[in-house]
Amino acid sequence: MGPQSSGKSTLLNYVFGTSFMMMDAMAGRGQTTKGIWMSKSPKVTETTVLVMDLEGSDGRERGEDDTNFERQSALFALSVADVLLVNIWCHDIGREHGSGKPLLKTIFQVNLKLFAPEPDRKRTVLLFVIRDKTRTPLPKLVEVLEADLDRMWDSIAKPPKYEGSKLKDFFEVQYAALSHFEERYEDFQADAVHLRRRFSPDNEETLIRGDEKLPGDTFAFSIRKIWDVIRAQKDLNLPAHKVMVANIRCQEILEDQLRSFTEDQAWKSLQEASSSGIVEGFGKRAHDLMESCVLGYESEARYFDAHVRLAKLEELQQRLLAVLQPVYQSQVTAQQAAILAAFDKELKLAAMEGGGLHGSFVAAAAACRMEAIAAFDKAFSKHLRIDGMGWLAHEGRDHEVEDFANAVSVSGKAGGGGLQLPWRGTMDRELAALSFG
Repeated sequence: MGPQSSGKSTLLNYVFGTSFMMMDAMAGRGQTTKGIWMSKSPKVTETTVLVMDLEGSDGRERGEDDTNFERQSALFALSVADVLLVNIWCHDIGREHGSGKPLLKTIFQVNLKLFAPEPDRKRTVLLFVIRDKTRTPLPKLVEVLEADLDRMWDSIAKPPKYEGSKLKDFFEVQYAALSHFEERYEDFQADAVHLRRRFSPDNEETLIRGDEKLPGDTFAFSIRKIWDVIRAQKDLNLPAHKVMVANIRCQEILEDQLRSFTEDQAWKSLQEASSSGIVEGFGKRAHDLMESCVLGYESEARYFDAHVRLAKLEELQQRLLAVLQPVYQSQVTAQQAAILAAFDKELKLAAMEGGGLHGSFVAAAAACRMEAIAAFDKAFSKHLRIDGMGWLAHEGRDHEVEDFANAVSVSGKAGGGGLQLPWRGTMDRELAALSFG
């Protein structure tokens, strides 16, 4: 494992004699290996060595937001390999991202959680291959790497049973250094041969541990199951840094704007006035206050990730509506009550003026009903309408007018909440069954 275009495929081909595709330097730098490739080593003959070539990390082709596969593939290699080669440029030692420490930290942490390895049972060999070595002695480079690894291991979140454990309880860390591939090509070839010998069981520096054997079909089944477990692991699906920052900051901006809205003196005055009765132009005043809040959010959040910004904007709008809803509903109720009172009065007059004439009363009552609905429709448009604001339970004018029409029908059937009809007998029964709907 290692960064894209760092010479991983070249390293494997020269050490193990494989034929993985290598980057053509004359064609420019870019992604060569995509996915995970496997090959049997034709040059290590004393034992069977299967070699995996991983897609490089930190590649521009996938972009900064798509780092999921590099985590999955690195954890997969850590889980199935006896020896994991970590390809690192000499001049990146001591750097945070250049040396791949964040990726290693993630896969170490998830490996403990997913696969619950037993300390000292079978330690994977971590072979740090230092490329393009300089005059700095290898022991000095190793000293820096080991200090970084120990700090990284101590900083990861571990399951309770692994608290106090050390990196060496699970991994055997080894090192190798290779000369510059282009500037010292012959030395590079010699270094590659020396490294190949370390994969011979008889070599005194051998990296082969134990003699565990596994049938090929069982091996294929095993690694497929491991891949399925890794693919389903949400801990590896970490968002890009800019997305995490956007989530935090946009949420903070949302909370600040919502707090400013609820503490605004203009909003408090509108609430107080609404509790006392009808507020002229309530809809426009509420709309202007909410729009000011939304514009304040958009102004501060415009620099952050668009998907996060828009999702938080929608959340802000919904929470604003939740604050507004009870106050708005009190205004709807006040308008309905005022118009229903006028309707009852007109209906009483129609009943008294209609005398015993069934037809004339029904026509007058229907006219009163239509006038009441028209009056509410007009009041809604003038005082209650809030442009662009949908409601969780219903959508604006049509719903409110329909509700009011039903209220008028019930009021009329019930005698206007106190209306006493003057007729008796058959006329009583006919009027009781009269539908104002």
